[in-house]
Amino acid sequence: MLTDRKLINTFDEFNNEKIQYVILRGYTPIEEIETSKDIDLYISKNDYQKVKKLLEKNGWYTPKINDTRFPHKQYICMENRRMYKLDIVFGLYYNEKLFHYIEEKKVLENTRMIENVAVPSPISALKTYLLHVIFDKQIIKEKNYNYIKQIYDEYCKNEEKADNTITIFEKIANEIINQSMEDSNKNIDRYQKLIKNQNALDYNVLRHIYFKYASSIKYKIRKILKIFAKKNITIIGVDGTGKSTVIKNLANTLEDKVAIQYMGFRSYETKRMKKYDKEDETKANLIKKIKMITALHYEMLYRYFKYRFTTKITIFDRYPYEAYINNTRGTRLLYKLLFYTTFPKPKAKYYLYCDVETSLERKADIPDASKFAKMKKRFDDIYLKDDKVCSIDTKHNNCEEVENIIIEDLNKRMIKYFI
Repeated sequence: MLTDRKLINTFDEFNNEKIQYVILRGYTPIEEIETSKDIDLYISKNDYQKVKKLLEKNGWYTPKINDTRFPHKQYICMENRRMYKLDIVFGLYYNEKLFHYIEEKKVLENTRMIENVAVPSPISALKTYLLHVIFDKQIIKEKNYNYIKQIYDEYCKNEEKADNTITIFEKIANEIINQSMEDSNKNIDRYQKLIKNQNALDYNVLRHIYFKYASSIKYKIRKILKIFAKKNITIIGVDGTGKSTVIKNLANTLEDKVAIQYMGFRSYETKRMKKYDKEDETKANLIKKIKMITALHYEMLYRYFKYRFTTKITIFDRYPYEAYINNTRGTRLLYKLLFYTTFPKPKAKYYLYCDVETSLERKADIPDASKFAKMKKRFDDIYLKDDKVCSIDTKHNNCEEVENIIIEDLNKRMIKYFI
């Protein structure tokens, strides 16, 4: 059964308001919603305004940018350090060409309740999931095979075999179950033709809707903005403040939505910086030092843009600002220009701090305690006074509590970008 209170409240209110809805996939068992965190919800367009108010009331947010190829309405929320995504559709469309399922109204009308959540009837479940796999995924993986078998077994126990469209879906499901996945994948094109020949789908009627949507100026602008949208956060702090553990926990919570990028001054990735890293900086003249600094700037830009054009949220472990903070020599002005003033700013900054003694206890390999204390003071002077930085005391908050503070902060000001 569902355990997260926000999900329970959301569907309870849907039921109390008698909103006609159905969860299309991920309902058998219901726990699968909490595992996948991805919910496809089909509703009547007439109910959307009511649904919108209920979702906003229960802490769901609309992302700033919707880049799906279908005209979905997307919502996201955070609950118990989990991020859920809700895709609302007003009709059943499949494949990038928008094949339209003719019997979509029957799916909405013939529902049943499992754990107080409306799900499709066994017939509708079998048909819609096969359409999803055959036309959207166009590949059958092990989890798809197991799910088809589960739905088909349920269908055979509960439903009568009535018309031709049901018969063809039954035949396809039976064939997939009784042959290897490799053979089933070879037959995907044939399955598509069989379904289309049964007049289960309509393509021409709604084709213009997709192309009108995809070619609209608004949609194109959103696609461009998606590429340049800032979806990154940085965890800053000196050694011994728990950065690595917190980042690891965040990555486990947000799963495949994030990428971790180290931004410290080692483990260089570009050839130019690897070359300078092997040389003795103390023996270099001024020109060579400037070349090294510019090579370091290129290295940091490379790391910054590494995941820039993906859909992932980048969590930066440290940030190039440290080059400016730690440098007190004559080249500090250049460091400040390249790594602080003109370097791209992350969307959100979190400064982890604790006292020097706690850091030294946690990190036994810190060579010089007095230098470390001076460096920590420079960090504190900059970040503890910065209103745009969320500072967290890691001595009085354990790793899980620190993670919760970060998640709550993201929930308030950044979740619209997390899609």
